[in-house]
Order: sequence, then C-alpha cells, then structure tokens
Amino acid sequence: MQRPEQYADREYLSAEEVAENEAQRIEIFEKRVDSGDGVGGYNSFWYESAGIGHNLRTSLITYPVNGRLPPVVEGAYHQVGSLGEDIPGERPLRALFGGLAKDGPEDRGLS
Repeated sequence: MQRPEQYADREYLSAEEVAENEAQRIEIFEKRVDSGDGVGGYNSFWYESAGIGHNLRTSLITYPVNGRLPPVVEGAYHQVGSLGEDIPGERPLRALFGGLAKDGPEDRGLS
C-alpha cells in the first residue's frame, strides 16, 4: 500500500524495474519450490503483484506525495488489529472481531 522508501517521491516504476521485480519474484518462488519449502502461503496465490495496464504506481497512497502513511496524530483513534477479546466502548462498534458484549448482533464486530 505504501511506497517503499527506496523510491522516494517517484510515483511510477519504469518498465525495466517492473521486469526486474517480476524476475526476482519468480526466482524467489522457484527457490522455495526447489528446496522443498513449498509454494508459499495459501494466500500467495491470490496476490496480484503485476501492474495492470499502464498503471505502474509505486504505491496506492497518492497523498502525501512521498506515498507513505503519515504519522499517527496524538489522540487519534488507531486500530492496529482486531483479533482478541471483547473491547470496552460504545456504539458504533469499530472492531472487526470480538465486540462489546454478546447480547445481540449490534454488540458484535463487522465480521
């Protein structure tokens, strides 16, 4: 999602960089298969790592221009994950898993 620091403020990859990245990805994949380490995690099958069409962005973030996530502002709500126990709070419930209580569907997370 965010731009690797090596690309700094560059918004797009060149065709040569895309080809190089793809070659590296294939090489790593083949080494894992040849070593008997398997083909990777189940979900790696679903990852789309190639640029589609002419959109070869270095990140999905377009603002700020460095393509990086801005720092978290003090006092702002920051949800890192949502696996775990029920969380205290009020509706609307922001957690994906868990919830406020187990009294009804409105007390549960989005999933």
